[in-house]
Amino acid sequence: MNPPPGRRVAVHKRDWLPPSETFRRNQTDACTRWEVECTGFRRVESALARESDVILEGPEDLRDRWSATPPDLVHVHWATEAIDVLPVVRQLGMPLVVTVHGMDVTRALRWPGTRGDRARTGVPQVLRSADAVVAPSHFLAGRAAAAGAPSESIRVLPIGIPVPERVAREPDVDLIFVGRLIPLKGGVHLVRCAAAAAQALGRPVTVRVIGDGPERAAIERTAAELDVPLDLTGLVPPQDVPGLMASGRVFVGLSRVDEEGAREGFGMTFLEAAAQARPVVAYDSGGVGEAVQHGVTGLLAAEGHEEEAARHVVRLLGDGELRTRMGEAGRVRVERSFDIARRTAALEDLYDTVAAGARRWSG
Repeated sequence: MNPPPGRRVAVHKRDWLPPSETFRRNQTDACTRWEVECTGFRRVESALARESDVILEGPEDLRDRWSATPPDLVHVHWATEAIDVLPVVRQLGMPLVVTVHGMDVTRALRWPGTRGDRARTGVPQVLRSADAVVAPSHFLAGRAAAAGAPSESIRVLPIGIPVPERVAREPDVDLIFVGRLIPLKGGVHLVRCAAAAAQALGRPVTVRVIGDGPERAAIERTAAELDVPLDLTGLVPPQDVPGLMASGRVFVGLSRVDEEGAREGFGMTFLEAAAQARPVVAYDSGGVGEAVQHGVTGLLAAEGHEEEAARHVVRLLGDGELRTRMGEAGRVRVERSFDIARRTAALEDLYDTVAAGARRWSG
């Protein structure tokens, strides 16, 4: 839906737009009362890229563009990426909304060297200066506050997903995972969990992994070593995700803290699994407990406890009634609480408040 002409928000992210950030495009597309201009400093060729995205050389070009055609509000994703934008926003006197996503208020503050020094100075400055700091989970709200955001400026606003139709497909694998193949997402843990579950069940546990990243080789190697049947599909267009999500009996996402201290801020793929009425097994790490309701839409294991996660997998694979009950509960929860249209309407309400001159947002 195209919003009526009027108020305009410049939504900025340095790289526009990686294939893993479907949620970013979904959110901008769901705006109905604010016109959106997407800006960045580097075009990423992906299924999410559009000709209408405005790619500029850097902050000086951004300053020129916003001076000539000033937006009513600037919304930057990741506090680290707002460091370069903040001087422009201050000079032009524009309201600023910043969404934190996890890395910017966890890992970035531990980076070594000049890069880390810049983050440790710049992130708190951004968070103190923003008119509103959006956190997609209460976990991230706490991290934003610890990093310097005043409590009165923080608003917890989950992003949500476009709720797709259910895909009529009989599962052909036991476990499914969709996401980036990086240590934080726990792909190797997934394979080891499948191997332990197979031993308990006395049969192979099949795994399908959708995605790509630097941990791909380690996942393949672990599957070969443990004799886990693995279908590693790689990247797929966003429109293919619902059907692939429906191809698994249980979604397993074992996100965990990585070596730099980053944790899962929420986990959009848990909602995508629930939308296809698939129960979830996950670690209770970061904001995952806000995306997955333990005992209702899935089962949570203590972070890093592969044996407990494997027991959850065994329980769900062995109990079709439980899988159905949790899957249906997840679908209902997504429809009621995480529909992208409703979630984005709340974001636009925040835009209205900030643009009207409220320096801080309470609530």
